[in-house]
Amino acid sequence: ESFRDFSLELEGGERGGLPVMLRRYFSDEGITATCEVCSRDSANLKKTLVVAPRLLALHLKRFRWDASEEKFNKIHQSVTLPMELDLREFSITKEPLRFRLHAVVVHEGTSPRSGHYVTYARRERGDSWLLHNDSDVRAASSNWQELVRDSAYVLFYAAAPPAAAAALAVSADGLDSAAAVPAKSAAVGGTCDSAAASNANAAVDGATALKRARHR
Repeated sequence: ESFRDFSLELEGGERGGLPVMLRRYFSDEGITATCEVCSRDSANLKKTLVVAPRLLALHLKRFRWDASEEKFNKIHQSVTLPMELDLREFSITKEPLRFRLHAVVVHEGTSPRSGHYVTYARRERGDSWLLHNDSDVRAASSNWQELVRDSAYVLFYAAAPPAAAAALAVSADGLDSAAAVPAKSAAVGGTCDSAAASNANAAVDGATALKRARHR
């Protein structure tokens, strides 16, 4: 099946941040399904990244439905935002799949039906960041990453060129890396409504995952 983004659960992610949340997303899942060939009613669902996207969108699921109050509550869990990710452990090829943080969409407010969106985006050249707030664009504060840890909503990572990815592989182990890869800037911002809040994960190119079921 083809996916345009990954929606990540926040619960428990504070122990290992984004890497732990990604591993949970790609972990095997037991499902109830009847096989048309052998009639067995249980299987293991396995997710593997087959084709890497050029732009990776990670949606943090910050809103949870409260049945007793009949409303969505926002989860203000703090999440560390790594500047680099390597998704090779989730890939079918196991080749380096390096991504550099490109932009962060932040939701300001407590409800998916109200609030405001701003975006922090990396400049096209260099390592400086800009804050996009409607038509107002200014340099981001030096500690912007700390300020948005409990309100970051959608993260955009740009794929590293092959040569840069190879260089990054030398300096990093696992999901986090301190090396830099050039990437272009992107920005979105503005007042949100219920439709925008529920569909904040923007369209991206070519993210494809293969789901396989194997019998228990």
